Amino acid sequence: MAGAAFHVELTLSPRGTRETTTEVNVHPPPGILEQLFIQFPPGHAGLTNVRVRDGKRLIVPVQLDTWLKGDGVLYSFNLNTQIAGSETPLVFEGFNVDDTFLHTIYFDAVIEVSDEGRLDQFLRSLGITNV
Repeated sequence: MAGAAFHVELTLSPRGTRETTTEVNVHPPPGILEQLFIQFPPGHAGLTNVRVRDGKRLIVPVQLDTWLKGDGVLYSFNLNTQIAGSETPLVFEGFNVDDTFLHTIYFDAVIEVSDEGRLDQFLRSLGITNV
């Protein structure tokens, strides 16, 4: 297995709700999601809410109907969670109840890519996506 890392920025518009979440979908190769870092810069005042899913399965936080909040905090998770990868996106979603300002949350993830995932990455680099 080989490691891979990626970065996601999720910018949330003001006056959001649970029903109007913003999502960023990432299609990493299959493997093990080893670590996830979520950074809420100062100024969020606990008004932004985020979570991460593998398709419909919650990864962080693990409880249904819960969201992470923060202000000037970096969350670090050691997960060791199997992810489906290219077939099922990792979904970074959130909403912002601030009535005035946009807010951006930063995610960094480390995946131990499976042999199947490395083959998937290689085929994608050749432009082959339906194998």
